[in-house]
Amino acid sequence: MDSRTLAAAVAAIALIGLSGLHVYWGFGGRWPAANERGLVETVVGSTPDGRMSGLGPCLAVAALLSVVAVLPLISQGFVPAALPEWPVRMALWGAAAVLTARGAGGFLERRFRPEIAELPYDRLNRYFYSPLCFALAGLLILSLPR
Repeated sequence: MDSRTLAAAVAAIALIGLSGLHVYWGFGGRWPAANERGLVETVVGSTPDGRMSGLGPCLAVAALLSVVAVLPLISQGFVPAALPEWPVRMALWGAAAVLTARGAGGFLERRFRPEIAELPYDRLNRYFYSPLCFALAGLLILSLPR
C-alpha cells in the first residue's frame, strides 16, 4: 500500500468516525460528557442558550463529513465514480482548505470568544481539535491523485 492509498484510508476512517459522532450527538448522545452542559463546554465551548445544536445541524455536519470521507476513496479508486478527476481534485482541495481554516481558527478562537478560556473546550481545541483538522487536511492533500 503506497502513502497516497494509506492517507486516503486513514482520512476516510477518521471522517466517517467524526460523522458518526455528530449523528450520535444529534440524537441526544452526551459522550464525552455526562450531561448536555458538559458536552457543550467540551465540544462547542459555549452557546447563547447553553444547549447543543439540534438534530438538523448535527446531521448536516455528519452528511458533509461523510461526503468528504468518500472523496479520497474515489481519488484512489476504492470507490468507483463516473466523474472526471478534476471535480474530485477540486473538492479535496476545498475540503482541505476548510479544515486548514478550522485548524488555524482554533488557535485564535480564544481571542474572539474569551468566555471559553476556562472551559475544557479551549484546551481540547488547541491541543486536539485544531491539530486534528490540520492532520485531516494533510491526509486529504496526500490522497490527491498524481
